Amino acid sequence: MGAGQSPIVSDFVPAHNLLHLYNYSENHRIKAPDAVFTLMVDKKPLKVALEMELTQKQKKRYVNLLEKYYTRIPVDLVFYVVGPEGLKKTILDIGKEKLLELSQRKVTSQNKLYVTTLSSFKKLGLDSVFEGTTGKSFTLRELEKRTLKGQSLPQS
Repeated sequence: MGAGQSPIVSDFVPAHNLLHLYNYSENHRIKAPDAVFTLMVDKKPLKVALEMELTQKQKKRYVNLLEKYYTRIPVDLVFYVVGPEGLKKTILDIGKEKLLELSQRKVTSQNKLYVTTLSSFKKLGLDSVFEGTTGKSFTLRELEKRTLKGQSLPQS
């Protein structure tokens, strides 16, 4: 069962339909999240950007993109599904560094970054663990259960 089959996931829109809504510039090219969807948590709709990273890019790219997600791109959460196992730690570390830097610059931002691996997502589907920058984690299956019971997403 994929995330699209979860009762808490709706309004899934792929990248090619997002360029006019959620775009940012990178290397003079217009980019958008790989997808955006609504995640219903505790009766509250959260806008989620989905980023698929099958290969590791330069650190600077992630630093710039995460700053945009934390400060300008209008989403509540960012889910990364990464190919290389080591990339999960890299993105989480960059996310922590970026939040600290923004705090030092007096830019108010909260964590919205959660990461899992593609191998885990393929194998476990809704039971794949998404980890946040503070080490707190959840699965979409847990969110389904919590949402049905009126509980909310753990803060990371």
